[in-house]
Amino acid sequence: MLDTSCLYGKAEFAEIQDDVFDFWQKYNGNDTSDSNLINEFLSEFNTPLIGYHYFVNDTGTLSPKFDFTSAGPTKGNPDAFVVGTKAVGVPAPNSARDIDWLELKAVSGKVADEVFRVETRGGQPPTSVSFSLSLIFFTCSNVSSL
Repeated sequence: MLDTSCLYGKAEFAEIQDDVFDFWQKYNGNDTSDSNLINEFLSEFNTPLIGYHYFVNDTGTLSPKFDFTSAGPTKGNPDAFVVGTKAVGVPAPNSARDIDWLELKAVSGKVADEVFRVETRGGQPPTSVSFSLSLIFFTCSNVSSL
């Protein structure tokens, strides 16, 4: 996950999802933890890496995890994560291409009580659990307050 809050108020902020999605589509790999890819994103978009997003098996159900324990200002804080469960969902405006928009309620972790997944580009959840990281771009201003 990259912190795009530094782009707020700039023209780039309105288009960051499309720009990043286009960048990802042109990437020649599928390992989002590849340090070369991360460095290219940092160079291209000038946004810091603050965490990782992946899915975990939570009592037989795939659940999204937003993990800030190994990067950014909360690196090393074992409580800096949230595992969520779907509270409300609506189809994305371009549902043929983009994954649905969701409100997730926290079931564990201390980063947030809720997470909103909106302004999505592409993507579908995995059908089985494996440790596959996803690059997520969102505005985050209070992660360092843990």
